[in-house]
Amino acid sequence: MPEWRPSSGFVLERRRVSRFPIRIEASCSFEGAAFRAATDNLSAHGCLLRTDQTVPLDAAVELSLDLQDGAPPARATGRVVRFALRGDEPLGFAVEFDPLDEAAEGRIGALVEQARINLMDPEEGS
Repeated sequence: MPEWRPSSGFVLERRRVSRFPIRIEASCSFEGAAFRAATDNLSAHGCLLRTDQTVPLDAAVELSLDLQDGAPPARATGRVVRFALRGDEPLGFAVEFDPLDEAAEGRIGALVEQARINLMDPEEGS
């Protein structure tokens, strides 16, 4: 089951679409190199990946997101839009998704909605 992290804050307000603090496993590939990562937050339009791997700003990446819903991982492509840093230490990078296929968008949307419910009323999401 994904890890809900309400202590991270309700949503990140800087974006045009709210991302929720959802931690799931992800595989990422960039120019043929594959590596593991985990989402720190997620929406149907993008995510923040925690990883020690670096890729250039505006790089095209392919993602495989383990939504832990019993279905195969959801596939997404997108572009790196910013880096996550703590001081000089890289923590990962943000990806803005290209348009998702209908199935992936629906599955990610359902996960985000469940996270929203859990954050609004943790007892209701149980």
